[in-house]
Amino acid sequence: MLEILGANGAEHPSVIAGYDLSFTVKRGQLTTATSTADKPGCLSFRVRLISRRWWAN
Repeated sequence: MLEILGANGAEHPSVIAGYDLSFTVKRGQLTTATSTADKPGCLSFRVRLISRRWWAN
């Protein structure tokens, strides 16, 4: 389970690569994403920044 509290920007579409898990983090709200980590290694977590022009890892 992953919990993220939105602090900056109105909203941020987010993705956890390899798990087909996407969600939107909204300012002032606690967002919970649930999945089973059934693969070894590190996860790539991507959040769309406010400019909506590029992705940050």
